[in-house]
Amino acid sequence: EKALRDSERHFNRRNKEGTQTGTSKVQENAVIGELRARIASQKEEIARLEATIKSREEEFGTVAKSLRNKEAEIRSQSGRLARISSLESQVQNLQLQERRELAKR
Repeated sequence: EKALRDSERHFNRRNKEGTQTGTSKVQENAVIGELRARIASQKEEIARLEATIKSREEEFGTVAKSLRNKEAEIRSQSGRLARISSLESQVQNLQLQERRELAKR
């Protein structure tokens, strides 16, 4: 009998606590739901930002590759110009020598 009364008391106490905490449980669930929605929204924002970063990295990679190609092209042209300048100088020296030889005769 005592065990039955203790059990009833325990059951009644839990029911009483349940009704008191029922409202706060609803509020707690609402807060949890709101937090979950915020987290989902932030995850979407993070995914969007990561996609933007990846896209920008790809753009920068393309630009960097283009710049390296331009740099190689400029170096190549610079080398050609140096060879042309050297040849022009040789031609001028030969012309000068030719004029000197003609002047001697």
